Amino acid sequence: MFLFFFATFFLFGYITGTLVFGRHVLSFWVTTILVIFVCMSTLFIFFLVSVCLYNYQYYDFCLILLLDFCSICLTFSCNQFHIFILLLINMIFCFILFYAFYYMYFDMLLGRFMYIFWIFALCMNFFILAHDFLTAYCGWELLGLFSFFLISYFWYRFFALKYGFKAFFISKVGDVLLILVFSIISNMNGYSLITFQYVNHLCMDYYYISALIWLLVVCASTKSTQ
Repeated sequence: MFLFFFATFFLFGYITGTLVFGRHVLSFWVTTILVIFVCMSTLFIFFLVSVCLYNYQYYDFCLILLLDFCSICLTFSCNQFHIFILLLINMIFCFILFYAFYYMYFDMLLGRFMYIFWIFALCMNFFILAHDFLTAYCGWELLGLFSFFLISYFWYRFFALKYGFKAFFISKVGDVLLILVFSIISNMNGYSLITFQYVNHLCMDYYYISALIWLLVVCASTKSTQ
């Protein structure tokens, strides 16, 4: 029922936006952005109401990703802080897309840029809502991959491709450090699933905590190069 309502709302908004903006090529993308932004704002309002009522929401998707030889558990969490960060980031994404329309209006590969950028935005939301280290690492890798696609968007230009590969390989250093932190914490507690709440209550030596914090800082700095 929810999917039917969402599809109907999306179709109605798209038809209305097309009639308002006309049948211009640019109207397709403008209408799509406006409808997606309204739908996301509506979903955020529902999330915000549920968070205000229950104070904390926990979603477990381990039954979806269940393989024959092993079970992969991806967990997500949502609270007031996550709602605020998601709404802020998605608003910035929408402003960037509006600017890209005017800046890249005559670009023949504008559609390719829009698809890559929207997947990058979804990966960012995936990473923010991650509740454990495994889910955060999956979102981290997806961010690195699609940021490489965005940096090397003009792949036929040498410097764009050069800086894209440079940022990609620098981010691999951060991936190694993140795996190292994950391995150290897993070795100390013996649990396969490490959530961020568990790390907050983890009793570790001061030197171990300092070393892990510095590793995470260096890891974040390598990601910021993108």
